[in-house]
Amino acid sequence: YILSMFPYPSGNLHMGHVRVYSISDCLARFYSMQGYQVLHPMGWDAFGLPAENAAIERQISPAKWTFSNIDHMRFQLQKLGMSFDWDKEVNTCSPEYYKWTQWIFLQLFKQNLAYRKQSIVNWDPIDQTVLANEQVDKDGKSWRSGAKVERKHMNQWFLKITNFVQELNDDLDLLEKWPEQVKLMQKNWIGKSMGATVNFKVNQNQHLQLKNNDISIFTTRVDTIYGVTFIGLCINHPLVQELIEIEKQNNQHLKNNSLSEFVINSPNSATISLNDAIQFFEGYNLGINVTHPLNGKLIPIWISRYVIADYGTGAIMGVPGHDERDHKFALQNKINIIKVIKNENSQEIQINQKNEVNIYTGHGLLINSDQFNDLNSQQATHSIINKLIESKNGSATISWRLRDWLISRQRYWGAPIPIIHCDNCGEVPVPEEHLPVLLPQIESLSQKGGNILNTLDNWLNVSCPKCGNSAKRETDTMDTFIDSSWYFLRYPDANNNQKIFDKSKIDKWLPVDIYIGGIEHAILHLLYSRFITKFLRSQSIIPEKIKEPFTKLLTQEMVYGKTYKIISNGIYLSPNKVDESNPDQPFDINSKLPVEITWEKMSKSKYNGVDPMDMIENWGADTTRLYILFKAPPEKVLEWDSNAIQGQKRWLSRLWILVRSYLNEIENIEPLTEQENKILNHSIKETINEVTISIRDRHTFNNAIAMLMKLSNIISSIPESKRSKQPLIGFSLQTLAQLLIPFAPHFAFEMCDALQTDSNIQLNQIWPQSNIKSDQLLTVNVTIAINGKARGSIELDLNIFENDQNQVIEIAKSQQNIIKYLQDKLIQKTIIIPKAR
Repeated sequence: YILSMFPYPSGNLHMGHVRVYSISDCLARFYSMQGYQVLHPMGWDAFGLPAENAAIERQISPAKWTFSNIDHMRFQLQKLGMSFDWDKEVNTCSPEYYKWTQWIFLQLFKQNLAYRKQSIVNWDPIDQTVLANEQVDKDGKSWRSGAKVERKHMNQWFLKITNFVQELNDDLDLLEKWPEQVKLMQKNWIGKSMGATVNFKVNQNQHLQLKNNDISIFTTRVDTIYGVTFIGLCINHPLVQELIEIEKQNNQHLKNNSLSEFVINSPNSATISLNDAIQFFEGYNLGINVTHPLNGKLIPIWISRYVIADYGTGAIMGVPGHDERDHKFALQNKINIIKVIKNENSQEIQINQKNEVNIYTGHGLLINSDQFNDLNSQQATHSIINKLIESKNGSATISWRLRDWLISRQRYWGAPIPIIHCDNCGEVPVPEEHLPVLLPQIESLSQKGGNILNTLDNWLNVSCPKCGNSAKRETDTMDTFIDSSWYFLRYPDANNNQKIFDKSKIDKWLPVDIYIGGIEHAILHLLYSRFITKFLRSQSIIPEKIKEPFTKLLTQEMVYGKTYKIISNGIYLSPNKVDESNPDQPFDINSKLPVEITWEKMSKSKYNGVDPMDMIENWGADTTRLYILFKAPPEKVLEWDSNAIQGQKRWLSRLWILVRSYLNEIENIEPLTEQENKILNHSIKETINEVTISIRDRHTFNNAIAMLMKLSNIISSIPESKRSKQPLIGFSLQTLAQLLIPFAPHFAFEMCDALQTDSNIQLNQIWPQSNIKSDQLLTVNVTIAINGKARGSIELDLNIFENDQNQVIEIAKSQQNIIKYLQDKLIQKTIIIPKAR
């Protein structure tokens, strides 16, 4: 099962698409030639805000815009010759697909894993929708509309991904074929922390009777508890919200310097730059205290803007002597600082030039901590937790950064949430036999803002499935991450209209053997896909054996284009506006200002994009694919150079010349010498071996293509008079054609067709076998680098290379083109890099 991440149908392919699909197609063709049944499907991640906004701009329906784009992009993929199974195509905005997205939601709802609650959200007043923290920039503005984001209370739908948090964390260890970088990003996002929960009791007074009597705080540094000099709350902590309500009841919320005013004017803490110290560390003293659970001292409660609700309990114990952010907050708000940990290697408390206590954030020996003085941090942590448990003021705790998944979107173009709101029955699930809940058809969307579903009475007003009374549909639609969290499960049985899929087909194909996509999807998409897989497994909807959806993850980097930018003002220029007659001093033709040339991610606004269809028109699909796979390995950024692509075209032309020279019948054919036979036989076997390993094990497609070029060069080195109808030449070209199929299928099949006119050649689409093991390869080509620069290469007996390093070094030093770089130099270090297997 070879799967590439499906695209959003924006209208046109870009070179990033071509890269990922060239990789998946290469792998699919390779495994097919190796005798596997291969599932290599394609589909469309078609719901979402971009399509809705594009439809508004054009005053058409999102469906019309989206389906038109899908048709065009499908045509483009077919022009590239991708071997996708179009019979299994899925489209997330088609009712045949989102019926089952809604069905999954209902299964979650049945298990109390889908729920609705009021929460504070980031609200875009222009696009009229909720934004994730990641969609709000450092200035508190929407990443898409540019509007100043508002904070508002709304009823939102969530999925209880936190019920699976332990499994999501622990099972990362099962993913042996995932990049370590991706697993680390997932682990950090899940955010397991070992620590303690400490309860601080709120001091009540006769003027203020609060419902929130305790503030629970999670900390990983309970050893610093005697250094607490303030309690910090996030702006949406329950106690803060209770005090705001009291202000409103007393008509004090409109006054200057009121708590309500401070909260309203507080940007989301996740969007504030740490460098913006004044805003980030501005606080508000609530005027009430808590009691320290161990020494009984009164501690003031503050709102601290750097405290976030998405970790722990939305409250912190402020220890400015041992935490950098707490320290900055205390200095800005003139709060006392107490040092309670000292470095075991330093006996004195350090004072800086401003006569301030320097913070120490490490572990050490406790001071100013009553009976825990002189214990080290580890001993103190254990003892303090026991004391908190004994006094019923705390406990040892595991905390997770991961929060439940907010899936509500206040937009039209998404899968409707299959819930009906009834005044008598509450939230009622739509009966499964009534799925899908169809999006009502509309002719156009004429203006931004708001959800048109709220205005369509014929769709909105329904009868309650339970009691029959008048009720209303849920008008929020689902986050598009829901659509992509299970699409890989639909492909094996994409045309099943009776159920989500046949379990036996999932048992046959899942988990996905190789999943290919951008590193930018390393966290959310993969995490949500893992969650839905684990949920479906827990309900026996998919087989027990499928613990994880993707066995191997192959992440590819982005495609960069050559970029021209005026140095003085940062304005981007199109290439035809730049004079490069002097490569060292390019300048803007109009302003004459100096221009900087860099490589940056392709973008229309930077004038550095390349249209894949132009490449196909000018160079052909095979040359384009070949260049993409040869230019850089998947994990490296690909710097696109339209001039360099000519090299791939020339190589294919040389291959065709070799085919013609073999088929061309001439008189007086010279036989190959024994040495030529030996070299060519060895090169054929070595090429098969190296290309196989490069595709199957390493995914170094550039190395595989380089080996094909090397073989073609060896064939070219044999005089033309010896090539005609020579059986070994024919066999070498036959092998080349077969090995070339995954990279340049159209050209390779043309080679095969031409060679098959010779009755001595019997071609098929079976992957060639080398019949030798790696350790039987006779020679190895070794590059010699000096101070990081390649200065030459030598062909060595493999046995010598692997078993006699001293001889390898002496041979390398004796080469004429190397000697000149070593004269009068002292070799400080020599490294021999083993031959990759």
